[in-house]
Amino acid sequence: PPVADAKPVGPSVVPGVIDFNVPGCKPEYPRASLRNEETGTVVLSVVIGADGNVNDVKIDKSSGFRGLDNAVKSQLMSGACKNKPGTVDGKPQATTTKVQYVWKLD
Repeated sequence: PPVADAKPVGPSVVPGVIDFNVPGCKPEYPRASLRNEETGTVVLSVVIGADGNVNDVKIDKSSGFRGLDNAVKSQLMSGACKNKPGTVDGKPQATTTKVQYVWKLD
């Protein structure tokens, strides 16, 4: 007999993945930011399409420096970075994922 209190199961959603170590994904340190020794962490919401391309980027939390924020956003939007698309029930689909990028001086 069916179980009366079984809850309906929603779709299995796995968000896309951005790996900044993949060629084309790592943003270049802005020259002015290097000169001024600016560092910080940018938190972004990124929409990755089913094809792995970035469709949209929103800055959720600034690094405190516009140059650093814009550099990582521009790099993601440039199309140079191929990402792992998210899936819904095992099929590639556009998903939004949270990403953080840490700018630090070596």
